[in-house]
Amino acid sequence: LIGVGVLDEARNALSYVYFFYDTDYLHRGLGIFSYLQTIAFAKTLGKEYFYFGHYINETPKMSYKKRFAPNEIRVDGNWVSFK
Repeated sequence: LIGVGVLDEARNALSYVYFFYDTDYLHRGLGIFSYLQTIAFAKTLGKEYFYFGHYINETPKMSYKKRFAPNEIRVDGNWVSFK
């Protein structure tokens, strides 16, 4: 076992709660791989949305979330494009 993901399922979406992994495998991009697999899983379940989970702009480790498009982020109660 090198990684574990925790998901939350809603009626029409999957949401990532947390993903953690053995840092000996950092070079494999397990976070991105996990997202891609979860997006595919959401599609097989017929989900319309996938939520990437919590994002902190000032945390460089979370910047990979910007690579996925199209996407939106919730700001002051409104959904806006995330770039």
